[in-house]
Amino acid sequence: MVTLLPLKKRDAPLHILNFYCSPKLKNISFATLFSRGLKAVSRDPLVVMGDFNAHSTLWEYVHDEKRGCKLAEPASTLSFTLHTDPAYLRRVGSSVTRDTCPDLTFTKNVRHANWANTKETLGSDLRILITTTLLARLTRKPAYLTGQSSEKTTPIWPRFTKQVTTRGHENRLPTFL
Repeated sequence: MVTLLPLKKRDAPLHILNFYCSPKLKNISFATLFSRGLKAVSRDPLVVMGDFNAHSTLWEYVHDEKRGCKLAEPASTLSFTLHTDPAYLRRVGSSVTRDTCPDLTFTKNVRHANWANTKETLGSDLRILITTTLLARLTRKPAYLTGQSSEKTTPIWPRFTKQVTTRGHENRLPTFL
């Protein structure tokens, strides 16, 4: 687990639990993982993400597997929020396999979180994902929630995706901020 310390004392730290769960690992307890993560952070914001290799119809797999049910149940019971949008699958399929979504992002005690699939692969079969959280206490609504976002702080996603699709795979990153 990684803890990002806040800039101001009054703000809570952000805890990130990121892991890979091998398909060969048979007896995995996601309930224990989520419970231990919550116990370690108390009421602080927690992001749990990674490659779970847990097939479930909840994230656009054709059928449910035991591992998918073992992940969905504790996430729901412990009131985690799933931010992964199954409409934007991460792993690009081939002529014999379909696109899938093995990587999931859950949050707990996070008031504002945004998940995005950039659709950029950088030459691999996996697309780059971005998860943004807002943790500071709000005195007013953030600009990205009101539609008045600042170009210097918030990515302009239509401009970003346009640059990615028109430029293709260049050796430099697009300027989307």
